[in-house]
Amino acid sequence: MSYTQGHLAEVASRLRQMQPETRPKSTMRQAVEQLLPELLAMKDRGFQVDQIAQLLATNGIAIAASTLKAYMRRAQMTKTATKERKRNHARPVKANGTETARHELVETRAAHQGTFTARADSDEI
Repeated sequence: MSYTQGHLAEVASRLRQMQPETRPKSTMRQAVEQLLPELLAMKDRGFQVDQIAQLLATNGIAIAASTLKAYMRRAQMTKTATKERKRNHARPVKANGTETARHELVETRAAHQGTFTARADSDEI
């Protein structure tokens, strides 16, 4: 196949004018995380997950309802776990008049709880 000089010049001109995309593309999971507040608001208004998936598809984000549901659940759990971690490690707890980190206090309590006493084996077993 042969090409004319005019066609090659036109293609070269278009290639020179092209700019790379400056923002990195988001993965589907990142897109769901970013849209999570709106998606949850839609669920609160009575939309089903499959309806939300269809609406996303009409707006250029094709995702299966089951995938959307899983990504929304993970995003919610991630946000909850992050908040819980920040809450637990941000504030010291007073124990016996001294400030102790919350996780140290939990470990101390766990070590002192329980009433099991180990005994030697007997012949009755």
